[in-house]
Amino acid sequence: MYRLEAGRQQPGPELLVRLAEVFGLDARELFDVAGYHLPADLPELGPYVRLKFKDLPPRAFGEIETFVAFLRAKYGVESEPRDRADEHPEGTLGRNATRT
Repeated sequence: MYRLEAGRQQPGPELLVRLAEVFGLDARELFDVAGYHLPADLPELGPYVRLKFKDLPPRAFGEIETFVAFLRAKYGVESEPRDRADEHPEGTLGRNATRT
């Protein structure tokens, strides 16, 4: 903590999320103060799945997208979230942040 307070070390995204949890703060505010930029939108499903599940065979990615399209049609879900409230679930902000 001393190095952070003295400006000798920059906090990483994961530390900011942990600090926010400990002190009951909104992690987005800490990211802003620390100079991190949070993406406005989530990536499309295809790129996200390819990054998250690198060990899957290539044909699995198409199967996942097809299945998600089937579920959207089955349940009448729009292709984009209505209120975008699900874009930053608690505890996940650090994974998609980039430093500005």
